[in-house]
Amino acid sequence: MSPPSNSLKLNITKMKKKETTAKKATPKKTAKPTAKKSPVSKPQVAKKSAENLSRKKTSSVFENPENQASNSTSSGMPPGASSSTKTHKSFNFWPILTFVLLIAFIGIIAYQYSMPFRAQVDSILSRKTTPAASEVVAQKDTFVIPFTVVYNPQDAQQKPVIEKYLQNVENNLENTKTTVNWLSSADQQGKDLLEKSGRKYLPLFITDESIKQHPQFASFALALDQKNGMYVFKSEGMQYLEAPAVGDARFIGADPAKAEVVIVEYQSMTCHFCQQMHPIFEELVKKYPKQVSVVDKHFDRGGPDQLLGAAIECAGDQGKFNEMMTAVYADQQNLFAALQKDPDPNKAAKQFVDEKVKSLKLSASKFDACINTGNYQTKVQNHTQEAQEFGIQGTPSFFVNKQFVGGAIDKDALETLVQAELKK
Repeated sequence: MSPPSNSLKLNITKMKKKETTAKKATPKKTAKPTAKKSPVSKPQVAKKSAENLSRKKTSSVFENPENQASNSTSSGMPPGASSSTKTHKSFNFWPILTFVLLIAFIGIIAYQYSMPFRAQVDSILSRKTTPAASEVVAQKDTFVIPFTVVYNPQDAQQKPVIEKYLQNVENNLENTKTTVNWLSSADQQGKDLLEKSGRKYLPLFITDESIKQHPQFASFALALDQKNGMYVFKSEGMQYLEAPAVGDARFIGADPAKAEVVIVEYQSMTCHFCQQMHPIFEELVKKYPKQVSVVDKHFDRGGPDQLLGAAIECAGDQGKFNEMMTAVYADQQNLFAALQKDPDPNKAAKQFVDEKVKSLKLSASKFDACINTGNYQTKVQNHTQEAQEFGIQGTPSFFVNKQFVGGAIDKDALETLVQAELKK
């Protein structure tokens, strides 16, 4: 390393001289005269110290703990240390008062609207419990349906079923109670009501026009039939006073006037279960050609049922009643597909049966003329009305003599019923 240059040495020497000069120029500090201490007693000193310390230590009850810790540190005390001097903090009583008022308000509401809570409070205070406000409103809004029930008191099974039916009415309708006027079907008043209602089964549920005032009347109006000033609830019978007459219905098998067993069926050509029953009936009349007659009646479920019923009747005019019915049932799936594609069910059904007219080699002109008269559509309506008089609400439904069967059954079950009738 090379030695420092002469210029560097010269600068350092100058700096030292400046420092020495500066030191010499700085005047010495003169001592300030000390003031005489005022004569203050030791207790006063302690009091002032406590006040100063209190100012430093006192903080709001809502102050951040970190700020309190910093205050303790700045005052020379470690965090968390407490002074021996007492400090006065303000107490906020509003949260407690608000909480008490809220509990009292909830208690008042519960007492007004909760019967169990009211009963418990009254038992503690030895008071008589009165109905809660909500229950008083419910009692005011309760709707009472007056029922007149015509039944057979000799049939022990009827009354329990009737009571269950009425209970279901109360359960399914809000704020609804029922009253019952029991009438025996053997009494004259019961017989008069049966005749006036046009019903041929028991039990019979009748009410008056006050039912129209029920708040939910629109939801169950279709379950009622109005006749001669009465409202009759639709229901399937437990006992039938007579079997349906053959009337103008067509049949297969033996002549109904001579057959030992007459089966009267209410059917719909759009009913899948009717389609299942049709071949069973055909086999039955083949097995009992002279003893069993199957009478076919119509039940209009809506849609194209009237037109389809008229179609098999018009085919019957040309001697192909059962053949048309068998052809429609056999091709029922294609019928359903056609009905789904066309928004007009009667148009789709007419195109469908026209194909059957061709396959059965019927006269299309005679068939169309028959359909256009509307006579057989009226026949379908009449059969449906008759079915409702027997309490029938769906298909298939049929009578084996006077014994009613609702729904499809298998071949063996049907034959068992027929054999039981043949043995009588």
